[in-house]
Amino acid sequence: MELRLDMTEEFEQQLRLMMGNLLAEAFDKAKQSQMKACQYMTGKEAAAYLNMSYPTLKRLEEDYGLKTIRVAGTNKKLFDKSTIDSFMKSLEY
Repeated sequence: MELRLDMTEEFEQQLRLMMGNLLAEAFDKAKQSQMKACQYMTGKEAAAYLNMSYPTLKRLEEDYGLKTIRVAGTNKKLFDKSTIDSFMKSLEY
């Protein structure tokens, strides 16, 4: 089955742009939903969860005491979602 629509080129471009934006938004929401469900996050994921840059997240860790989990035998650090939430709650005024 084939569906054909006659439309102006301008309308077709606007429709493609709108569809692209909708798809990008849907992927972003799915990614955010997945991150909210994850208990442990990498620095990049934690920064995205907090909607901030990675350098800002590092500053919270180094200057303000945001705790991380060090993976034994590696240089990797993980961020616990509940620790992040508690830390951010403690900053409220």
